[in-house]
Amino acid sequence: KKGDYFEPVIVFKYKDNTGFLAGASLQGIVENRVHYPERGRLKQIMRSSDGTTGMNVDIGEPKRLIFAESPIDLMSYYELHKDNLQDVRLVAMDGLKESTVSRHVAELLYEVGELNDEVDQEKKSSFLAETVKLSTFFKDGNHQDLITLAIDNDDAGHAFIEKLTAKKIGLTADLPSKMEGIEKGREEEI
Repeated sequence: KKGDYFEPVIVFKYKDNTGFLAGASLQGIVENRVHYPERGRLKQIMRSSDGTTGMNVDIGEPKRLIFAESPIDLMSYYELHKDNLQDVRLVAMDGLKESTVSRHVAELLYEVGELNDEVDQEKKSSFLAETVKLSTFFKDGNHQDLITLAIDNDDAGHAFIEKLTAKKIGLTADLPSKMEGIEKGREEEI
């Protein structure tokens, strides 16, 4: 609700690794260029949500992580690849967030027995950068399949990949093909 305006939305709830409801993402379903001139629709994290958890779904017993920018992107990726997905956790970052990647890497490594102790909650968002600094976890191409970034093939997506790889974080990028003549978010104009 904004003043007298009621925004119809889809609510994507998410829980943390203990099953606690940690927050939700909101996705508008009606175009409104007056309120949202850039995107056309509401897209935000619900107030009081944990900003690093993100909507996540396990398929089988997760051994690797696939990150998408939003719940809608996550659902699209699932639909395109559902026949080939097994033993993965799909995670929506609600943007491009290293802290969300870090948190889920820490949690997954604990779950699969790679870590003896669970990482403290306040250290999860920086776990990945610290692990790279203090270990050889990703050295010589090790664990390259642990993190897959299924993000937009745009400047922001490429910058995020470069940021993580510059920190020596091993990953696989699974970017959609660019369609000639189509600008992101403006498909209806072509």
